[in-house]
Amino acid sequence: MEIGLPNYNRNIVQQFHKYAGDKVISKDLRILDFGAGTGALAQIWIDEYSIKPDCVEIDPQLTAILKQKGFRVFSNLDEISEKYDFIYTSNVLEHINDDLEALNLLVGRMADNSKLAIYVPAFPVLFSGLDYKVGHFRRYKKKELVEKVAASGLLVQEVHYCDSVGFFGTLVLKLLQIDTGKALGSETFQKFYDSILLPISMMFDQIGMKKILGKNLLLIAEKKMGN
Repeated sequence: MEIGLPNYNRNIVQQFHKYAGDKVISKDLRILDFGAGTGALAQIWIDEYSIKPDCVEIDPQLTAILKQKGFRVFSNLDEISEKYDFIYTSNVLEHINDDLEALNLLVGRMADNSKLAIYVPAFPVLFSGLDYKVGHFRRYKKKELVEKVAASGLLVQEVHYCDSVGFFGTLVLKLLQIDTGKALGSETFQKFYDSILLPISMMFDQIGMKKILGKNLLLIAEKKMGN
């Protein structure tokens, strides 16, 4: 699915880049991709901003792919001793049972005045068979995500929904009891979503829907000096 959704991936990275902070103009920005998968997002940072993130990935097969692409890869956060200016995680925290522990570990890898960007599935009401199949423990409520990030010691700067059209599409599929795995995983649907539905959804998000609902949540938080 990472490969089949280039516009979706690019949109996520562009939003991350927007909030990365003053150092983003520097190619020396130290970035960590937590849960990098095949490196789809990390590659966009290289292609569009000439910045090469380090990656954390626990899956051996995906780790091999990342190393073949030339990324520096860690299998867990305990292997990392340095601090980063910007850490992002996309569609990862929902796979972790103790997500607060993961957040605390991420905070430990953040430099002073650095930022953390989180992109996760939203609204428990949308939780479906597909969430079970891919190993999700939860879909997040906005308040829940904000409280967990604040509990880790970070200052939440921005939080909003993404993909308002996707919210309704996912809800309809669930109510109709359609196999969301087959429906959303097909190449035909991915192309339709990525090239047609996503641009429409982004338009609605920009005119205010992101404040109300969406299929996903985007949160930006900062680690102040001394935290």
